[in-house]
Amino acid sequence: MGLQKDLKNFWNFIWHGKSIYSYITFFIFSIVILNIVYPAFLFLLSNTIGINDIVAVVSGSMIHDSTTERTHYTYLQQELGIPLREINAFPYDNGLNPGDLMLVWKKNPEDIIVGDILVFKKDNYLIIHRVIQIKFENEQYYYTTKGDHNPGSIPSELRIPYELVKGVARNRIPFLGIPKMLLTNFIGAVKNVL
Repeated sequence: MGLQKDLKNFWNFIWHGKSIYSYITFFIFSIVILNIVYPAFLFLLSNTIGINDIVAVVSGSMIHDSTTERTHYTYLQQELGIPLREINAFPYDNGLNPGDLMLVWKKNPEDIIVGDILVFKKDNYLIIHRVIQIKFENEQYYYTTKGDHNPGSIPSELRIPYELVKGVARNRIPFLGIPKMLLTNFIGAVKNVL
């Protein structure tokens, strides 16, 4: 009973406290959660059920709107020769929206197929775009991706080696990624001002 009361008091202190000490404690608590508990949670998910990461869609590069006919369907059919019936069978054939939270699953390199939503590292960022081409050269898989909303692939999306792949986004939870999206956009705006 004493431990439960202490935990409740601590919880109230960091969430409802108005002192500088409660703000500092909340800041330290957040750092611990983000840098220790969350990675440990992901490690557990990865080694038990195969979820490799949880990411938020923060840009509009995967949305479907009035330009989708040209940037997605026409591009894939005319530039790559992918039949419409295959495009319509892609996962998330209606695209992804900013603020969607995606569960990223580990997938072997040979199991990734055209149409999958790939999550890969670029610099210090994670990109979430659709696989549009796969090449197997020198015993290694390379992937080319493109955002459904984008008119084409950018240079960093060409020949992505498997080592940079976090996994394939298979499950979407709408709106739960909005806090991350807002934070990412805020940090980007601050960097542009500085």
